[in-house]
Amino acid sequence: MRRGHLIGKAAFLFAALLFSLNALAQSDGEHQAYVQAVTRLTNPGESATLERFVSTAVSESLKRDGLEWLVTDHLRRGEMAAAKVFGQELLGREPENALGLAVSSNVLNQSAISTPDSNNAVSMAKRALRAMPQLKAPELMSESEFSRLRDKLARTLNGAVGYAYYQQSDYVSARAYLRKAVALAPENAQYAYALAICDLFGRDGDEAEGFRLLARTVNLTQGTPAGQELANFARLKYEARGGTSSDWDRYLAATRVPSSTVASSTPARAQQPKQPEGVAGTPGGTAPSKPSAKAPSSQSEVAFAGTKTDLPSGASDLPSFPRVKREIAPPGSAFSLGILIQTSQTSHEGRRAVINTLSDMVRHLRDGDEAFLVSFSKNVAFEEDLTGNAKLLEAAMDQIRPAPGASLFDAVSFAAGHLNRIARNRKRVLLVVSDGQNGTSQISPLELSGELRIGDVEIFCIGMNSNTREDQYRLQSLAAKTGGQALFVADASQFRSAANQVAANLGIGMR
Repeated sequence: MRRGHLIGKAAFLFAALLFSLNALAQSDGEHQAYVQAVTRLTNPGESATLERFVSTAVSESLKRDGLEWLVTDHLRRGEMAAAKVFGQELLGREPENALGLAVSSNVLNQSAISTPDSNNAVSMAKRALRAMPQLKAPELMSESEFSRLRDKLARTLNGAVGYAYYQQSDYVSARAYLRKAVALAPENAQYAYALAICDLFGRDGDEAEGFRLLARTVNLTQGTPAGQELANFARLKYEARGGTSSDWDRYLAATRVPSSTVASSTPARAQQPKQPEGVAGTPGGTAPSKPSAKAPSSQSEVAFAGTKTDLPSGASDLPSFPRVKREIAPPGSAFSLGILIQTSQTSHEGRRAVINTLSDMVRHLRDGDEAFLVSFSKNVAFEEDLTGNAKLLEAAMDQIRPAPGASLFDAVSFAAGHLNRIARNRKRVLLVVSDGQNGTSQISPLELSGELRIGDVEIFCIGMNSNTREDQYRLQSLAAKTGGQALFVADASQFRSAANQVAANLGIGMR
């Protein structure tokens, strides 16, 4: 009996040994298949072998490493959709995988600007940053290649989250992320500008760093259409803090550093400009008083692509932002309406259609509603102040006469500012009737962008005879930045249909 028991036990151990040897052989074979598949990635279009391996692999670690290789390879080739597919498969197996979270958040897929377009994207990008310390190099990836991958993820994720906070004017939250992004991407003008604004206009900001990075942005964008606007804005702000124009020129020269230098480095003391009294950003400067104006957003925000500073055609004015959603007042609330008309839109061909439609709109004002009328050409003219009296507004409209010129930004700045200052109602809407031209304005796009960012005015634009992409872009940007809408009509006969949409937003009906 004992002999039989020993024979049975020996047979079991032998079978277990054979199973283990077979498993080891299979494991070794799977590892060899992994090595061969990864090695073939060096050839263009050879990811299919690794994809087949990943679909059949038994080893969880090799499957994960294979997926990380596939994500990295597709990212390198610019195949974002494929990278996202494998990134999501990674998350199915490892929910806090930094690479899977990064590619699934879409922040790596922003060709024009690395900014998440939703709260979910920001949340996922922040999760990816928290998971970064746990990210390990997949087998066969060299240390140098993995280091480049980590740097790219850290740079893009920090930049995206920081820039999202910046766009929400949460400058305090933005700074920590943007500082990391700027350190990793010293030539990225988008990140440098955003951090400069956060420092100069946010609570407890580092004003020395702010002016240094503002100067860096000017240097990086020199020679571009947007760069000139940035240069003008920076010079004005420097002078407002007590400096002189010549001081600023010297400071620009002192902060022009080689591309390999990290943005957070400080220029040598001997090269820094002579310190004007009370100017931040210069040696030994005392902290200046807080600025009287709120920070503008960069008029070239849409143009900063990665580490490049080239501007796309037609992006010379306000940036094309995703439409802002503002819940200023409940639907149906009383409103304060500013009507802003470019006088050339009241010429003989379309005068009656425009004036009659707008007159009909003000005749539908309800108790508590109010409106004013401003016209503009080369100059801005106040036709009638805020009132609930439709007859006064109609009479003012009849007095408008066409004149040359188009100071669109000056007029929008005045009208939106007037609404913000004296409107009685929380719901404030500016209706702009224009072709989108802006030839004679004095205010810069930067300054107007800042004014609109901090205000509570929704802008609706009706573009008539907007014949160029640049004119249409200008109106679309004004509307989108404030949560409004831009509507375009081919001629005056279509004007009433567009005005009806604006009226519907106001909660009033027109015949």
